[in-house]
Amino acid sequence: MKWGQEGEYKWIELAQGSRAHLRVLLKRCPQLFAGKCVVITSYDSGPLTPNEKEIARGWKKCGNLFIVPSVEDVSDLPFEQYDEWYIFPEYTRPEIDTVFVNCGLFSIKSPQALIEEEVAAMGQYVDLVGAKYRANILYEMQLCFWDQLRRVQPESFIASGDRFIFVTCKPQQFEAIKDILGYQTCFVL
Repeated sequence: MKWGQEGEYKWIELAQGSRAHLRVLLKRCPQLFAGKCVVITSYDSGPLTPNEKEIARGWKKCGNLFIVPSVEDVSDLPFEQYDEWYIFPEYTRPEIDTVFVNCGLFSIKSPQALIEEEVAAMGQYVDLVGAKYRANILYEMQLCFWDQLRRVQPESFIASGDRFIFVTCKPQQFEAIKDILGYQTCFVL
């Protein structure tokens, strides 16, 4: 598990994404979602369309965004693999242009860390030019990600794909989630 901070946002990243991490957050931290607006930009790698029951609850589809205006029961929230969620304190229709969870390279950790990991994994066989190229692409994606996050201003962000990423502007929430995911990583994976 890695963690850090970018401006007002603190982040956690687990190297292996798993819907189990999201399931743990839903079960152990329902207050993270209850009464909040959850905007799902990716569900199982694509857009999600509400069914009749969800529409009756007031859930909406706006373009490629699936919006739960106010979560009443966290067990109703749909999740799969390659999910990306933005959590807001109240109903909003944000303009979210880019989905990051579906890009296997996307990570919050530093691009230099990507190079170092490739060198450690491949040793003398590392393609250093390729590693630097991928690090540069990652850097550009991160600029786009942080710009989008600052623009739409969610309380929290979750990506559950090749990596599990949690970002929040709430320091107490960050510490609680870090503890929960740290425990989860040690004992479930």
